Amino acid sequence: MMKFCQQRAGTAKGRPATPVVAYGAVLRRGTNRESGFTLVEVALSLAIVGFAVVAIIGVLPSGIQVQKENREDTIIQQDGLYILEAIRSGARGIDELTNFVERVIITNWVRGANRPLPTTEYITASGAGSGRRITNSQELVALLSTPKLIVNNRGEVMTNIVVAHARAITGVASEKSVRNANVKEFAFRYQIRSEVVPFLPLPEQLAAPTNSLLHGEQARLADLRRNLYEVRLTVSWPLFQQGGRLNIGSNRRTFRTMVSGAVDPRDALLAPNQYTTRF
Repeated sequence: MMKFCQQRAGTAKGRPATPVVAYGAVLRRGTNRESGFTLVEVALSLAIVGFAVVAIIGVLPSGIQVQKENREDTIIQQDGLYILEAIRSGARGIDELTNFVERVIITNWVRGANRPLPTTEYITASGAGSGRRITNSQELVALLSTPKLIVNNRGEVMTNIVVAHARAITGVASEKSVRNANVKEFAFRYQIRSEVVPFLPLPEQLAAPTNSLLHGEQARLADLRRNLYEVRLTVSWPLFQQGGRLNIGSNRRTFRTMVSGAVDPRDALLAPNQYTTRF
């Protein structure tokens, strides 16, 4: 019986015969073997993946730094134009400005005077420290509008250096808290230096109020020079505290505009719709 089961049946045309297997018999076939990865190939794959991961990790800090710098540039661009417009227009209704400007420091320098430089520090309601208190945004804008060059009662030329420390006005909402001291401590901060100077400085012969040249064309020229100002803001960032003192980064940006008007003597604000015709 087994012999009959194992014999092959041929065909008439000489084709290979197919085996005839009886019922219940088991036919064993050869297994299909496939080769796997060797240890060398696995080691090379891990080396390639590790090289790619190291390259990505090396580029990641640069990408984060670029994103941080772009964010700071955007904040400085928007805040600088906002404060510049507030000074240029003599704005009085920007009530939220005192929440972001912490202090204003004005240093006076008198040409030819051999005495210490008097410095006055003004603190807003949201700031910390001792100094004169700023109660509203009108006073704050007036301080930022302080002319760089003035003549005191003794006829001396006084230079005012106006510097303000501020937090970011625009940006994420989590940094806008006024009462939370921790949020204020880690918020993005910068320094503003405000300069309000005449576009054309007055000649020395026209500086005296009783000068005889203040007639006719000379008087009109003096009026023009006294009613055209250049407002210049120099923003430096970042402003950070280190070792008990404030340090400033190396980033700088300057904003400029022209103002046709006069400094209102009542509140020291720039008044674009008012003009000075006489000294």
